Amino acid sequence: MNIDLLGYRQKVGMGQVQVANILGISHEEICFYEQKPETVPMGLLAKWLQILGVDFATAMSASTPPLKGIDPGTPYTQLYRKLNLLNQYIDATPPVDKLDIPTSPATPHDLQQQLKLYKQKPNVVLTGGFDAGKSHMANALLGSKNLPVGYQPARVSASQTLLTEGLWQRV
Repeated sequence: MNIDLLGYRQKVGMGQVQVANILGISHEEICFYEQKPETVPMGLLAKWLQILGVDFATAMSASTPPLKGIDPGTPYTQLYRKLNLLNQYIDATPPVDKLDIPTSPATPHDLQQQLKLYKQKPNVVLTGGFDAGKSHMANALLGSKNLPVGYQPARVSASQTLLTEGLWQRV
């Protein structure tokens, strides 16, 4: 829930103490709730919005600010430069004649194949329980809202659990 309680209060021209006196809570609570509007109890929120002259539908439909992406910079520039230097060195060296030893050593071509693997970017895996913030973290890293957030798993009733356990035992 992204309700801009601070913005609505400032637009009306009321102070925190004034809103706190009308709601019957402390101004510290007003300050806390303005910073974390998702923690406001629903009854208190309804009174608060009424005091500010904002209807519930307007407050709930307020657009959420876009996420600011994380700029990683160019972390691979130095690595790629060094890998390219190694490749240039390998290409510039003359080929090695076949060595007469029992175990053949790795060739420069083998090293070049390994260098190709080093140029691949890593994969990132986010793991955690339900509602742990994985999708929110991925969206913050990407700088856009690509993944849905806030979905909860469906709850299974006790009778459904017993039914599925019974089906598993029959199979």
